[in-house]
Amino acid sequence: GLDPAEIIARHSFAPTPDLALIIELDPADCIRRITDNRGDTLNDFEQLESLQKVDSIFREMKLPYIRRINGSVSQQEVHLQVLHHVDSLLSLSEQPGFT
Repeated sequence: GLDPAEIIARHSFAPTPDLALIIELDPADCIRRITDNRGDTLNDFEQLESLQKVDSIFREMKLPYIRRINGSVSQQEVHLQVLHHVDSLLSLSEQPGFT
């Protein structure tokens, strides 16, 4: 439940990542996947209210290295989105003057 700015400030000692991928999915859909697809029982963290808080925090984070991926599509489409962002970063890093 921390403020996103506070979370980032507490990690200021760490190097800035080149890329952070956030797979976004409605919390209710997350619960359906856990219970229906995996057949699991929800743990304390996987309750709707908790997932909604985490979702809200991550949606507030606006950092230049964050790339958001639509998690409501097929696994193959998520995979393609991940590859696209990684390939874009790797292509950029091959350009002269990239640091």
